[in-house]
Amino acid sequence: MEREKNSFQSTLKVSLSFPNFCKKGGEKMDEKRKGEIALAAKKADVRKEMSLRDIANIKRNIGNAVKEPEMVAINATAEELLELVNILLREIFEEQMKKIS
Repeated sequence: MEREKNSFQSTLKVSLSFPNFCKKGGEKMDEKRKGEIALAAKKADVRKEMSLRDIANIKRNIGNAVKEPEMVAINATAEELLELVNILLREIFEEQMKKIS
């Protein structure tokens, strides 16, 4: 519930900061660029929000995530999502280790 509230607040902040955000005109961006931006945003979100408890419950969280309408719409499997999470966590870990080295 708390994350949903935070997500809504973040969306609201974006909408208020960028009044044209929800208007048409964003159709010019290609799928590759959308993916790059979404991946970067998700990595930033994971870096800020992820806790060790989340990692310990990752398989359950992934199982729940693939049931979300967005994941069902693209026929994402738990295996694909687990692979993506694995990649993201490794990249984030390597970036953080570079900062402290």
